[in-house]
Amino acid sequence: MAVFVLDKRKRPLMPCSEKRARLLLERGRARVHRLVPFTIRLIDREQEDCALQPVRLKLDPGSKTTGVALVRESQEVDANTGEVQRSAHVLFLAELVHRGHAIRDALRQRAAFRRRRRSTNLRHRQPRFDNRTRRNGWLPPSLQHRVDTIMSWVRRLCRWVPVSALSKELVRFDTPGAAKPGNLRHRVPARRAARLRGARVPAGKVGPQVRLLRCRKRAAGDRSHSSALKRRQSSGEQSCDRLPNLQPEEGQPRCGGVPGP
Repeated sequence: MAVFVLDKRKRPLMPCSEKRARLLLERGRARVHRLVPFTIRLIDREQEDCALQPVRLKLDPGSKTTGVALVRESQEVDANTGEVQRSAHVLFLAELVHRGHAIRDALRQRAAFRRRRRSTNLRHRQPRFDNRTRRNGWLPPSLQHRVDTIMSWVRRLCRWVPVSALSKELVRFDTPGAAKPGNLRHRVPARRAARLRGARVPAGKVGPQVRLLRCRKRAAGDRSHSSALKRRQSSGEQSCDRLPNLQPEEGQPRCGGVPGP
């Protein structure tokens, strides 16, 4: 892993290898500036006298850990084809472990302590959760801790390394949209989903697949139903007991047009 280097005015220079840093310290040209991450400070060099290369800071955010990488970018032009080939050399790798779950548990424990003192009529302050306002852009403390931790480490690395660009992985997933019942259409055909919800289907158009998907609980020793379930899973069909809100209401017809009790 590379060693961070600063000039005599504590401005960032290009990182060097561990061997070069050891030689600089042995010859008296550098001093130890920081231990974690290990950083040295040159006493006979300034930033204007050094050549800097483009360094990119890459972030991979996550709920529990965040990956941090510093890479040195370089590009070469092929003399035969004229194609520009870009490459990246890793200088530094780190992983930030977030305390979001610990913060959430601590806030819940504090609320439980206050609630207990109020319920037993001990010395306590009055509750203030009904008259509080939140500023624009407010985040829960566990999420705010994650943002503050990443931003603080980005500022630190920019003080130790001449960062010229920053990249961040953007991952988006529509969690509320995946939980909507309307999204079953891409998994179950509309007509079959209507039958499973208890809609009336003409008796002549009830096929064997609808009878297979009849809403009933499997008994422990019902081998015929288990074999039918295996055939249905192998053919790509879904069981009705795994679909949300598909049980018919009381008085409504069941699957296959048979009225309920």
